[in-house]
Amino acid sequence: MRGVVGVAMEIYLLRHGDAVDRITGDYARDEERPLTEKGQREARIAAESLQRLGVTIAQIFASPLVRATQTGDIAAETLRPERGLTRHDALAPGGNPEEVMAVLAGISPDDSVLLIGHMPDLGELAGWLVWGDPLVALPFRTGGLCRITAPTPPLPGQGNFRWFAPPKFLRKVG
Repeated sequence: MRGVVGVAMEIYLLRHGDAVDRITGDYARDEERPLTEKGQREARIAAESLQRLGVTIAQIFASPLVRATQTGDIAAETLRPERGLTRHDALAPGGNPEEVMAVLAGISPDDSVLLIGHMPDLGELAGWLVWGDPLVALPFRTGGLCRITAPTPPLPGQGNFRWFAPPKFLRKVG
């Protein structure tokens, strides 16, 4: 695996928590589906796990879809990022990695950011950052979290994969 040269940014990727079922739920549009109680717990556990690990998040970016925004609100409440929570379309389903990197362009190289999104896009973003190929995607479950160290600005295939934690593991840490 490639090492990161110079100052590196810590990027944490979090898939939103469990959401109301799209078939049986009472929501006309997928974008409106909120977190379930389980999803709220998953978001809280992920944020508390980062807190227990001593991670300081400078800014949280979340997809504008309700379930991701709610996950971001819960994470922001726990982690209290210096620059708060920003909703960004680049993290919505169908966004592309270059758009996400444009979002990160204004972040200080020594900062840590938390990106909250959806599958398969989030897994593809991880593959793009680490292996330069979105087809080599990580299989995020709801509430799953990973850490990637990347040069500033992040470039495809230049990220350093640090760890990947499914929700079951995070429950033990958080």
